[in-house]
Amino acid sequence: KYFKNFSLSYVNFFAMVIIAILFSFDAFSKVSNGELRQITKQFTNKHHPECKVLFRTSGSWTQVKGDVMVCSNRLISSFDRELNKLYQQVMERYEIFPKKKNRIKKVQRKWIKYRDKKCIYIDKLDDSGFMKPKCHAMHLALSTWYLKRLNSIQFDEQGLPTINNVIKEYSQRVKNS
Repeated sequence: KYFKNFSLSYVNFFAMVIIAILFSFDAFSKVSNGELRQITKQFTNKHHPECKVLFRTSGSWTQVKGDVMVCSNRLISSFDRELNKLYQQVMERYEIFPKKKNRIKKVQRKWIKYRDKKCIYIDKLDDSGFMKPKCHAMHLALSTWYLKRLNSIQFDEQGLPTINNVIKEYSQRVKNS
């Protein structure tokens, strides 16, 4: 009886250690498309509640007559302003780490090219085009998520390697998506 309880407690202990190790890796902290939709919805609810009509309950944008262009332009414009403020905060915060700051700046420039490539439709016949609002909002949410994450990491011996991992993850996300 004692041996059985003793063995069971070791099994439970090792199971908990393995779970703790698995969930401590940065791989489990990558942002999902569902989280990006949620960020976009939360931003809309907070800053432009009149534009909630852009979303169905599933989280995707719905076509609502007349309101789509007005709301999407309003939403994108203000989301972009907020992202720029966040970017400036991150740049100021990372002033003490010039190499990390430079890497963040590079990945943000890479993100801009990536966003434009994915979200601008160009008609090849007359070179006219337009920004796809849902795509633009999702990419603004992506950059917001990574910049908030970078802004929240502590500058200590555990945080500094995490910063490098987040920058790498962000760079891979805009390269591979």
